[in-house]
Amino acid sequence: MTDRSNVVGGAKGILARVPQLLVRVLIIATVIYFVGFIWTFTGGTFTRLFIPYQWHLFFSERLVAETLEGHWFLYGTSFVGLFINWLVLIALISGAYYAYAFVVQKNAQGG
Repeated sequence: MTDRSNVVGGAKGILARVPQLLVRVLIIATVIYFVGFIWTFTGGTFTRLFIPYQWHLFFSERLVAETLEGHWFLYGTSFVGLFINWLVLIALISGAYYAYAFVVQKNAQGG
């Protein structure tokens, strides 16, 4: 049980060091990403969310389009790809935030 409490304590420590502005931006980006996915997936017909084969069909069509036509899709070509692309988006936003903070700090120091 101590290993788990150490991991939870470490995660809380890391999250406590994340600036509140970045947390808010990441939450907004996450909401926009997944609402955009639901809108793209359903096309405005929310009952489509509850039809199991539609998930497979949606991602299969995207996989074929990516393979044959070279299209790239923000929401990926699989359920796992959906979350991997979300993590990449979160990493890019975080990286841009910290790069900006670094530049501002260097300019404030006069370097």
